[in-house]
Amino acid sequence: MNRSLAILACVLAIFVAPQAFSQGQGGGAASVTSSSGSVSNGFLVGGHLFFYADQSKLGDDDLKDGGATLMRFDMQYNRLDYYLGGGFFYQMDSYGEDQKDTVMGALIEPNLGSFYVKVMYGFIEQNFAGRSFTKRAGTFFAIEPGLRANLLAGVFFYEIALHRRTQTITQEDGRDMEAQFVKTELMPMLGMGVSL
Repeated sequence: MNRSLAILACVLAIFVAPQAFSQGQGGGAASVTSSSGSVSNGFLVGGHLFFYADQSKLGDDDLKDGGATLMRFDMQYNRLDYYLGGGFFYQMDSYGEDQKDTVMGALIEPNLGSFYVKVMYGFIEQNFAGRSFTKRAGTFFAIEPGLRANLLAGVFFYEIALHRRTQTITQEDGRDMEAQFVKTELMPMLGMGVSL
């Protein structure tokens, strides 16, 4: 986890900070909104990706759950004069060949120029192969502080964030579980999108 935080800090310092803190027009003071604040205003559509590979083996057998791909799509509308936005998200997670997760929900986003914090709540459905159960369901909560910056004169944007999410699984094959399964993860997230 400490390595992920260090990598995220380096990327933010190299790519986003110079744009977010560029010189304002009224003298020498740094300004957040004058350089890239407009990127958080209006209707935004973005896609986010995180993945890792794990070549795990048990003896001579390759394990099928050795990697993950997490993809999320956001649609939101932001108002800079209110420092707030809101919208919806849809997420698809794939864990090897044996587990596929789908998450849908709503998000709100307090923002200040390039800086934002996404707060997401939704419902998760997990589908499994090769297990004694085939489906699990529950709730999803995530908080994601990050930075958003312009690409190609503001038509496109990119986001770099730290994503912390909690999955609370309460049902298995349509029946309530005796004990909830709670999973919390922390990961860097990279996103790109278009400002409409």
